[in-house]
Amino acid sequence: MALYPPISELFDNWINNKPESNLELIDGQLIVGNSLTGSRLLLRQILRGWRADVAVALAPIETWLQALAAGYGLTLPIS
Repeated sequence: MALYPPISELFDNWINNKPESNLELIDGQLIVGNSLTGSRLLLRQILRGWRADVAVALAPIETWLQALAAGYGLTLPIS
């Protein structure tokens, strides 16, 4: 059993589900193809290709700290 799908399957999946080519930065958010659907498709492709490790680079550190604090019920020190 292969850990990853074959390259041909990944390529076909990309062609069939690729996000639109329009990229805009709106209110500090990267919008792909004038919709959240396109943005979600691009994020899905990023996560499928490079796994969750790269997701850390997609948000400010403050956002990750708040998410971790909320997830684990912690209080962040005031800086």
